[in-house]
Amino acid sequence: MSRSALLALFVVSMCAGCAPSGSNTDSVVEVESEVVVGVEGASLSEVDTQPDAEPVEVDPRVVALAEAVSRRDAAPDDVDAWIWVGRREGYLGRYDDAIETYTEALERFPQDSRLLRHRGHRHISNREFNRAMADLVLAWAKVDKKRDEVEPDGMPNAAGVPRSTLHTNILYHLGVALYADGRFYEATNIFAECFNRSPNDDMKVASGWWLTLSAMRAEQVDRARAVLATITPEMDLLENEVYHQLLLEARNVVGDFPEDPAAHLDPGVGNATLAGGRAQWLLANGRTDEGLAACRALVESGTAPAAFGFIVAEADLKRAGVDLSAPASTPSDDAEQDSE
Repeated sequence: MSRSALLALFVVSMCAGCAPSGSNTDSVVEVESEVVVGVEGASLSEVDTQPDAEPVEVDPRVVALAEAVSRRDAAPDDVDAWIWVGRREGYLGRYDDAIETYTEALERFPQDSRLLRHRGHRHISNREFNRAMADLVLAWAKVDKKRDEVEPDGMPNAAGVPRSTLHTNILYHLGVALYADGRFYEATNIFAECFNRSPNDDMKVASGWWLTLSAMRAEQVDRARAVLATITPEMDLLENEVYHQLLLEARNVVGDFPEDPAAHLDPGVGNATLAGGRAQWLLANGRTDEGLAACRALVESGTAPAAFGFIVAEADLKRAGVDLSAPASTPSDDAEQDSE
């Protein structure tokens, strides 16, 4: 059976077994045009403005959200205005608000696949993998036969050039949801489709990394090797250097990862992606105890909990029944030797 046929079969089975989530009960947070950092929904007029008061720093993400809300309220029939409200809420970690925004928008624009794509992403952020799959499968069913389109960035790279598309983002996020749910065989097929449709090297290394992991964990080692064979040091990258680094490490069979992958972590998605990726590589190579220890180190570090590397680490720990409230055990010397 061809890869496209496999994907179509999966989409049909998912559509039969899942329904998009309904309205979220959390209400949308109304934001004033100027908001103080750390004070949700508070305007600058509510802050002590005595002459000797310290200047108040305004989070530009909150200002951007307020502007998006104003544009949406001025043009409620503009689906793009709704999308940007949800995106801006998501960038602030207001995932319930973002889901509610997309749900309300879907009542107005039920045929717009972008709303499902973005809501699916935020279901992943909320660790609601089945709901994410339902949204993303439906989104894919709506766009599969249509022309792809570049998706604008909310947080542009240094070159200001968007690198992902609507099709690849739907497939990529669906693959992540499946992977986080432990459905590695299905994730392999979805990431393979995303990899083959990737329009540039940034999307190829992102989807290629998850495809490699999925294939390894689905015991399809030859598929993983085929992906790694396409990775070279000279790739045209603007934003996914961490995935490129992980793939080069995997291709070169660099097994000597740091003993403590969280030892030198600074806050940031890139570092969580690197540490989480190395943890997943250990798991994919059957080094379960080491991999789970690396997952635990990342989760306990609290580094970038919205990063997919962090989310799948949490999911692996949960499936393994790891009690994070219990102190971590130290591997014995024999265990360390056996793992080499």
